[in-house]
Amino acid sequence: MRLAIFRPERLLRRSIDYCESRGFEVLAAPSIELYPRSDAMREFLSEVREGDPDIVVLTSQNSIRMLRDELGDEVVDELRGRTVAAIGTKTLRSLEERDIEVDIVPETFSSTGLVEALRPHEGSCVLVARSDRGDERLLEAGDFLELREFKIYEVGLPRDTSPIREVQDRAVRGEVDAFAFTSTMTVRNFLRVADEGGRVDEVRRALSDSVVAALGRPTEETLESLGVEVDVVPERYTFEGLVDAIEGLPAA
Repeated sequence: MRLAIFRPERLLRRSIDYCESRGFEVLAAPSIELYPRSDAMREFLSEVREGDPDIVVLTSQNSIRMLRDELGDEVVDELRGRTVAAIGTKTLRSLEERDIEVDIVPETFSSTGLVEALRPHEGSCVLVARSDRGDERLLEAGDFLELREFKIYEVGLPRDTSPIREVQDRAVRGEVDAFAFTSTMTVRNFLRVADEGGRVDEVRRALSDSVVAALGRPTEETLESLGVEVDVVPERYTFEGLVDAIEGLPAA
């Protein structure tokens, strides 16, 4: 089965290896690039240090890595000993590897799940570090928390979009059996490149003729809003869970 995946450049090799271990022929293209916001990171660190928040929320391993790359051990030291919330096992593991204890992990690895996990902490001061494209549903926690959001990095289109166009060429020729989309931005950027190339209708038809998998409800909703039917959403909100769910389909 020929599977198209869209991952950040630094995760691409590991993701390809996992897919190949499951028996897929992989077509891979980075469809997002992460751009740090240094000022927002320093503002976040200052607020952690001086604002004495009750809870600090890290929504992804990207947030942790970029904070560490920009601010070094300084930010790690400030997070140790604080009440920390994290979405997902990979974020949890990334924090624990840096000796940062995690106190709150939602049962459902999503912004909605995190809102519910924070509900018992009504009235608390909570800082959130995440991307500029984070799910707006997390802000619903502001109804019962003192919530401050820091958009510490931007999620944009890669400078080189030729790998995306190559996947689209093959998809239009009927040479892709399944697509794995891991976020709303992987979807939007994939179709943005198609639109800029004047072939968005062709690409949508190719998607309709293939298996389309979405990681999480927001990704599913984005695809559906753009006219693309989703065939599978995994129970496990991880890339590996997404690939395993595709493998488990009867069509696979």
